[in-house]
Amino acid sequence: MGTLATLRTAAKLYADENSLGSQWTDAEWNIFLNFAYQELYNKVANLDQQGFFQTSATLNWVSGTREYALPTGCSRVVRLERVVNSGTGNYVIPIITQPEKDFYEGGVGALYRNNLGQLVAYLVGSSVGFMPTPGVTETGAVRVYYIPDLTELSASGDTPTIPTDCHEIIAVGAAIRAKMQKDLEVGALSSLYTLLYTTLVSTIHARNQANERYVNMTRLGE
Repeated sequence: MGTLATLRTAAKLYADENSLGSQWTDAEWNIFLNFAYQELYNKVANLDQQGFFQTSATLNWVSGTREYALPTGCSRVVRLERVVNSGTGNYVIPIITQPEKDFYEGGVGALYRNNLGQLVAYLVGSSVGFMPTPGVTETGAVRVYYIPDLTELSASGDTPTIPTDCHEIIAVGAAIRAKMQKDLEVGALSSLYTLLYTTLVSTIHARNQANERYVNMTRLGE
């Protein structure tokens, strides 16, 4: 499998369209396939600690500027790392919640920072903010690791940005959606989907355990 056209053909076979007659247009199949693709993309992104979909971008701090726009197409931030140029490696910047941010800004920020002894970040809308606000002594760069938005398949030659061993699951998921739309029985297809997905989960877990990624702990005072 590979392209949208190939996935569409596979989905039609799983839905047994030849026996049922042509009940769905190619445009409808594209919708079913993209729904199944998005569902599986989200599941794999949550499971895969090695970050198959993960990409990164660099944000350069500006003295006196607290908030910065996240990269275009950022679906979810995985982690933030402060880039250290001294050769000692990068350091993870903790991401705090909104209640913690409100506490910080509630007049006890200095105490909060002194107790934590570290720089912290928060997410708001499509931006990321840093506390304390970067100044002349806290300039530098931050590496943003994130999951990008999914690009839908539209042209027949489009290929999913997902491992090829996941493609069959997309086709089966689309076939299930198509048959459910016509109130047709999907028991066998649902069982196949569960089997394929369970096998995929086991494969991802095994890879995660075999290829653990280590990052340095946040340094106090950074």
